[in-house]
Amino acid sequence: MPLKNGISWNGLLAAYVQNGRIEDAKRLFESKMDWMLVSWNCLMGGFVRKRRNLFDNMPQRDSISWSAMIAGYSQNACSEEALHFFVEMQRDGERLNRSSFTCALSTCSNIAALELGKQLHCRLVKAGYQTGWFVGNALLAMYCKCGSIDEARDAFQEILEKDVVSWNTMIHGYARHGFGAEALIVFELMKTAGIRPDDATMVCFDLLF
Repeated sequence: MPLKNGISWNGLLAAYVQNGRIEDAKRLFESKMDWMLVSWNCLMGGFVRKRRNLFDNMPQRDSISWSAMIAGYSQNACSEEALHFFVEMQRDGERLNRSSFTCALSTCSNIAALELGKQLHCRLVKAGYQTGWFVGNALLAMYCKCGSIDEARDAFQEILEKDVVSWNTMIHGYARHGFGAEALIVFELMKTAGIRPDDATMVCFDLLF
């Protein structure tokens, strides 16, 4: 069945990448020369470890392009490269968005880089992103993993619309660092707030016993 428009092409490209069919994605990409920016972003996500030169050769980049590279390196335990891209993103004049902050904070969590995480916290406060659950959960997780429980509690309280991940992260942070009573209090508050505990919530309590 022929693909008649850019949406169809990009949809098929995304499907190949998401299912790990990188060679098929590559062949499809190379068969069409006038790709839109979204096409470059999609393919780059699948090639992040193998195709750094793809990013370097993009005719145009946006915040999604940069965030995809940061996320790819972070998720593959390449923390130094992830943070390098975060710095380069700023130098390139690209506006930092929620995704780039989240990826950078996750990288700080992976390497327990508390001081850098605090610097990012100051930046995202100025950008007005700290109250949303998307960035808020990443900030909360960073403080919990770094053992900075007071800051984690403050970050948790600043999240205006907490989801189950927010509650689980705070419970896990308390439990992991020996604050069993506080973990139980947050668990009760979670139920009072109408958030249904899930399997991850129960796993948190394994740390207490």
